[in-house]
Amino acid sequence: MAGLYHDFLLLKKEDRRSSNYYMGFIGDPRAIRLSDDLIEYIDDTLNWVPTFNPAKEESRHGLCLCGITEIHAEGASVLASILDAWAQVFGYGPRVLSLTGEWATEEDMLLNEGKYETLSFNRDETVAALSKLADCARRVVATDGEHFILHLGI
Repeated sequence: MAGLYHDFLLLKKEDRRSSNYYMGFIGDPRAIRLSDDLIEYIDDTLNWVPTFNPAKEESRHGLCLCGITEIHAEGASVLASILDAWAQVFGYGPRVLSLTGEWATEEDMLLNEGKYETLSFNRDETVAALSKLADCARRVVATDGEHFILHLGI
């Protein structure tokens, strides 16, 4: 997948370490990888997920889009439901999902001369990735905190 992306890994609680340690997981082949454009598209709903920012050692809601986030049992339950809902909605779409992205203008344009970006995703790959991540979230809940999800932002 070209462009900016977010990686999600299911890790055991004993693997929980400092944010510097987590940088070693960047590009890990076990990661579930989602496009930054897709994350931005669904981000309003991801902001409902209780999370933990290890860099600041604080609880929050939503992903640290340009950093590292831990998702533990409480947040994983919410995350699984949100991802299942998105997977179901996208599953009704055409083979190539065409979504409305951010407002974009050229350097010399006035603000009202721009247009919305068009985001394109393969439906089946997108639904499969969201469903797989939802399954990881359910595993976090089922193991009663023995696991957590590590999110590595752009």
